[in-house]
Amino acid sequence: MAAVNLFYADQPLAAGDDEAKLARAKEHGVKLLGANGRGWLSPHQHLVWLDTARDAVGRPARDERVGTSRRNPLEAEACARVLAELAAQPETRELSVAVISFYKAQIGLLRDRLRRENLPSEWFDPWRDVNTVDQFQGSERDIVIVSLVRTDARLTGEFARDFRRINVAFSRARRLLIVLASEQTFGDAKVEVPSTSSGKVEATTAYRSIYELAGREGACVEPGVWVKREERRV
Repeated sequence: MAAVNLFYADQPLAAGDDEAKLARAKEHGVKLLGANGRGWLSPHQHLVWLDTARDAVGRPARDERVGTSRRNPLEAEACARVLAELAAQPETRELSVAVISFYKAQIGLLRDRLRRENLPSEWFDPWRDVNTVDQFQGSERDIVIVSLVRTDARLTGEFARDFRRINVAFSRARRLLIVLASEQTFGDAKVEVPSTSSGKVEATTAYRSIYELAGREGACVEPGVWVKREERRV
């Protein structure tokens, strides 16, 4: 709720009367371990930003242009790693999962990569559970993984800076939201959102606010935490 509240300046969202009871009900029961058994997700954490600015050996990651769309192989691999670990936990099998992205080319890449992961089909089907943000609008899942794709030094274009689309992407999760994104790219990106004072739009670093919220209330995860030890060797 807090991740998208900056898009509701005129009528902020609020939790119900018994916030403690709601918090307990929203616990997902999932624990995730990265390299060397280091944990990076606890059941009480509902927002994770997994930084994909660099690959396993520290090289800057790059997205790829496909026609008018874009895709990011590193984020597809990171998504596969996360889903594989989720699938290995009995608690997760009771939770619904979806993967979404702004870019159709990334959806195609994710579906191809996740089919090869051989995840339990009754729990996760790449054709059913991987979709664009626009096509997923109106749907919800317990766990939602959002792949933001872009790795430019400066985020250009309006597609990933439309606050309505960002709002949809970050409000689909009922229990756990995992954001796969380059903090370097999105941290300084300007997004026009309704002003709290005038009602007019104003430029703000909305993604930065969400990243900082993850740091305070959830987790900000560096690549060295979730990649395997042998992959970090040059």
